[in-house]
Amino acid sequence: MRIMTRKGKDEVIDCATQANGGRCQVTFADMTVGEDGKPRPVETVLSGEEDLCTCQCLDYILLINRNKDGKYDKASIINNKASSGKTSRYSLNRLNSE
Repeated sequence: MRIMTRKGKDEVIDCATQANGGRCQVTFADMTVGEDGKPRPVETVLSGEEDLCTCQCLDYILLINRNKDGKYDKASIINNKASSGKTSRYSLNRLNSE
């Protein structure tokens, strides 16, 4: 996550975790607890035996706010221009990195 911020220039928001009250949701090797109190895997087809019941979060929905300190408004981003009037290197259809 830190690498994606371009040394703090951008803000990376994990939308799925934020929508889940700050907790990362289990997306791989989930488990339930059986009537006997023992953990049981939810699925056994996609997870290898060594991964069963490990409850991992492997999927993310990220929002990257480019130039978090810059002053952008929706219209200027759509027109691919920063509010200062300079042309932005970032657009809705193309993503460049430094």
